[in-house]
Amino acid sequence: MSGGEYDYIYSKVERECADRMYDAEMNALIKDLVTVLKAVEWWQSGDTSEADYREEVAKFKKKWLKSRRLKGDGMKNLMDELSEKIMNM
Repeated sequence: MSGGEYDYIYSKVERECADRMYDAEMNALIKDLVTVLKAVEWWQSGDTSEADYREEVAKFKKKWLKSRRLKGDGMKNLMDELSEKIMNM
């Protein structure tokens, strides 16, 4: 297994949150977030390049941050919810 720089947080988020959000859109967001978390961890651990990480970030932003779904308070509420889940792992 690669990674380790962030104590495999992507794996923990996937295990604890993926398909457990009781909402199809939130489940999809978590799966995409796990991909970004894994990419940053592998990059920082020296297993992949920064370009690989930046590509995953760009995909995530294009899908989730430039849509009407997550503007304004919706984004704040989402980040609050995700932060609370992650901190309680």
